[in-house]
Amino acid sequence: MINILITGAKGFVGKNLCVSLKNIRDGFDKTRPNIQINDIYEYDVDSDPASLDEYCKNADFVFKSNAFIIFLRWYCSVGRLIKSLSQISG
Repeated sequence: MINILITGAKGFVGKNLCVSLKNIRDGFDKTRPNIQINDIYEYDVDSDPASLDEYCKNADFVFKSNAFIIFLRWYCSVGRLIKSLSQISG
């Protein structure tokens, strides 16, 4: 049985992927009988960051939604910019 982490789980792709995987896990979608899903971890920008560590430890597969990656890149860029500005002004 596989554990899956989905980042960007509240976006369009992530939300629909979660629904599809839950249907497979719960036996409603019988088109993929060889896929055995145990847990589906849903993570998004408003999720508790501490839960991401636990999800990563338990996940066998990670699906990264593009919108979430774009947000992380933006967030990290802003963080580097603020750090650089504080070093210049400090």
